[in-house]
Amino acid sequence: MNKGTLRRYKLTGSSTRLLRGPDQDEILGRLLSLPRGDGYLVLENLDHPQHYIQVLHESSGLFRLEVRDGGPERHVMARTLSAERVADGFVAWMSELAQATGSSTEGSPRWREDFTWQDISAEFTAEPTDGTEPEA
Repeated sequence: MNKGTLRRYKLTGSSTRLLRGPDQDEILGRLLSLPRGDGYLVLENLDHPQHYIQVLHESSGLFRLEVRDGGPERHVMARTLSAERVADGFVAWMSELAQATGSSTEGSPRWREDFTWQDISAEFTAEPTDGTEPEA
């Protein structure tokens, strides 16, 4: 992926400053420093705000990896103990989105096969029962 395309991605998270165009080592370093329980990272493409990948470092030590592919009705989650697998997923997701939008020919959606995904879109699209608006 060229530098211009890479700069269209930003990484934000708990107790970390914004990073534009992160590489694998930068992502892994930030993952390894996430506190358990509430540490999170979000990687998004500035041109496609409804496409992002994020992770929460749960108090159990598991990483809860989530991917949104265009809207709340396309939101999935997987868990893993491996920060390295999560970093690999973040980098592969950037390549996959760049390829899908025509800004790169690198990448393959095969990285998704390395995880067991659960559809959690209902958490974002279900009608609330208390009169409030659903989360987006």
